Amino acid sequence: MCQGTPNSTSTRRLVAQENASNSKIAYALIGGQSGRWFQQLQYPRLFNLSLSPSGSINNLSSNIPGRGTVWGGGWNGTEWTISGWGTCDTPISSNPYILHISANGSRYFGSLEQGQTEWTGGDIFSASANGSRWMLTGMDSGYIPLHSTRYPKLTLRSRTNHLSLGVTLGKNFVDYSTILPRKMDGVLFARQSNGTEWLTGGGWESTGVLFAFNGENFTDLTPLILKAVPSFHSVQTIAWNGKYWLIGGVGFLAKYQGSTFTDLTPALNRTLPLQEKLDNLTAVNSIAWNGSLWFLGGGYQIASPEETGSAWLASFDSSNFSDLTSHLPQRTLDSTTKNSSILSIAYANGVWVIGGAVNNHGLLIEYRGGYFLDCSGMLGDTTYVDWVGALGS
Repeated sequence: MCQGTPNSTSTRRLVAQENASNSKIAYALIGGQSGRWFQQLQYPRLFNLSLSPSGSINNLSSNIPGRGTVWGGGWNGTEWTISGWGTCDTPISSNPYILHISANGSRYFGSLEQGQTEWTGGDIFSASANGSRWMLTGMDSGYIPLHSTRYPKLTLRSRTNHLSLGVTLGKNFVDYSTILPRKMDGVLFARQSNGTEWLTGGGWESTGVLFAFNGENFTDLTPLILKAVPSFHSVQTIAWNGKYWLIGGVGFLAKYQGSTFTDLTPALNRTLPLQEKLDNLTAVNSIAWNGSLWFLGGGYQIASPEETGSAWLASFDSSNFSDLTSHLPQRTLDSTTKNSSILSIAYANGVWVIGGAVNNHGLLIEYRGGYFLDCSGMLGDTTYVDWVGALGS
């Protein structure tokens, strides 16, 4: 069972409009790993958590054989696509992998077909649906054309880590990695569709990139956001609320509406406690919208060897930020070593689901009815909750 404590009266008002639908059937998928990032013994962890008051949990980790992790996932109206990386001798586990879970609970591994060979050794960090198509983003270690500056007509092929992006339609996979506006050793961590185009972004630590993709062509938005947001670094999360985008990452938060970027970093930093303010090591890792309110969370950035930062949580009503950090479960706030982070947030049926890590153990929190409920004890040996996805009825 989850354990919780009530919020202050002012914080309860933030969720008053959510409580009427709590009785509906809803669940969340919780993805992550046991073992530490950048170490050998990493094993994927995947759970199905009922969002009913009983809060039962079902361990689905056996559906992903071998070593690896769950980095992300998405829902297209009929099925989930779960993504990550894995190593296994059996043919059903590719590297990286995509696991499909349908609405009726059936599960099967997908294949990127011929495009998969280019992604060998890499990671799919995120999956996002736009109608019948999926965008997959991350980092691969395959061969990518490199043009010679000395001999312009000569194209070399080099095996190296690089930003990667592909789109699936059924079993067909188109790899767009070679035509990205910018190429670097880094990760495309985030993507989101507004129904007509995708935004995707990433980079690594102090270097950020941001692109728009209309299904055929890319637009490099990096110069525009750099001009408007001085602290722009690697993009970790992108979200859309039907009117505008919020884009967060290492050291920054920005709003993108029409063709205009607005720097929200100073306003967010004025709201957060001193030790949680964004800098070049701490990040906005996840942003989610419930129809009337944003939740944002962060700390140290995902998949970073420098796990330095303190978990924080805030809400945003499109005008003002409210700090919710002090209402997090006490175990999170007791991280005196600055070793905690919120890594992912989702919402369904009046319940916010918040995942992350604190002191080398997975963090799982529900926020319902004015209460934060600590469900971390249900995660077993999970070290990080990298991703949560929630679905209501």
